[in-house]
Amino acid sequence: MPDSRNILNISCREATRLASESHERALTFLERAALVFHNVLCIVCRRWVAQIQFIHEIMRLYGQGAGQEFHLGARLSDETKNRIKDALRREMA
Repeated sequence: MPDSRNILNISCREATRLASESHERALTFLERAALVFHNVLCIVCRRWVAQIQFIHEIMRLYGQGAGQEFHLGARLSDETKNRIKDALRREMA
C-alpha cells in the first residue's frame, strides 16, 4: 500500500495490483491517488486498466444473461461453414 511519501512513485506492478483489487474492494484514498497519478504518466498501465475494465464489464453483463446480445456464444450457420470450406478447397486446389 502506498504511503503519502511515495504516492507519485509506485511501480507498474503495484499499479496493476491496485487496478485489479479495485474490482474486488474499495481502494483507500491514497491507493486511488497513487493509481491515478501513475496512470497519468504510464500509457502502458493506462491501457491495461482500460482493458481490465472492459473485460470486467463484459463478464458482468454476461453473468446477467446478456451474452447472446454480445454474441459471446455465437456459432456459424451451416451455409457459412460450407462457403468457408468451399473457399478453402479452391485455394488448396
